[in-house]
Amino acid sequence: MTMHLLGPAFSTISNKKQKKKNINVNAKFTQEFNAYNKQMKRLGLKTKTIAEYVSYRQGKSKTEPKMIKEPMKAATYIRPSPVVPSSGDQVGHIPAKPAMSYSGERKLIGIGTMHKSNSIPIFEQSDAEDIAKMRRN
Repeated sequence: MTMHLLGPAFSTISNKKQKKKNINVNAKFTQEFNAYNKQMKRLGLKTKTIAEYVSYRQGKSKTEPKMIKEPMKAATYIRPSPVVPSSGDQVGHIPAKPAMSYSGERKLIGIGTMHKSNSIPIFEQSDAEDIAKMRRN
């Protein structure tokens, strides 16, 4: 096989210098200055001269913006809440739940393991026999 050279169109090196676009800074600032003053007139605020605007855009102006109105003062608001009397046996507006006690109807014989360490309570002898025979209800 032979190697072939590629033409100059495939080269990444360019001998031609690209001309930079000459942006007229004054024309750009003048155009933005006109738009800025137009917006300030719409809002009813003070307009600037071209020299003030250029120093403002370049960050050289030290004028502080004036506050038109005073800022709102922070005040804490406390909502009045009614006082509701409660008695000793009630919690809030709901009577207390009576204490639970065992009635003794069903007696626990023991705990059985049915399948894969699944513990279940055993109340009757037939339950224990069913678990031993691996019957499920």
